[in-house]
Amino acid sequence: MENICRLRRIFSTVYRLERDIKKKFGITANEIMVLCLLNAIKLSAGELSKEMGISESRMSKIIDSLEKKGYILREINKDDKRKMIFSITDKGKEKVREFAESDIEVPDIDIEKISNLIC
Repeated sequence: MENICRLRRIFSTVYRLERDIKKKFGITANEIMVLCLLNAIKLSAGELSKEMGISESRMSKIIDSLEKKGYILREINKDDKRKMIFSITDKGKEKVREFAESDIEVPDIDIEKISNLIC
């Protein structure tokens, strides 16, 4: 029972963090993670979804949202014209800078301990 209570506190902490990010920056935690990834390198939707461990359909919604907000651009992959790759815009880079310089406190969570709670 104690493990369930600890797990619930972790979920509550993550939920509050996501809510605070959305309120302060106007984008979701998943959107800021995509921007952080694209700040380093251009990636395809499939590569983004693998990096973040989410479904391609969920990633598609995140990409659409970021495109509408002007944070990323869709480009044709020069190596394979059938594929699209995504890059960050100057506006997106500014959002990453804004997040990095913010006072949002991200709790240090021991993933191994969480795994032990679940298993």
